[in-house]
Amino acid sequence: MTNLIQLPGTASTRNVLSDVLDQYIESDVDVCYQDLLCELETKIKYHSDCLERASDLYNTLLNNSDSVTV
Repeated sequence: MTNLIQLPGTASTRNVLSDVLDQYIESDVDVCYQDLLCELETKIKYHSDCLERASDLYNTLLNNSDSVTV
């Protein structure tokens, strides 16, 4: 059993930031940095993919509107 102080609001819901802070306090700093970098890379990849799909849709809609005459 570890001696951790339970902060208000964290007893029932644990989030990634809380886990990273716990890991930083309790273990090797390099592991914490690696986890943060990995999480950031995952977020960047996800949002980059979303941006690419949104850009494709935007361009498709622009091309379709150019060919439609009213």
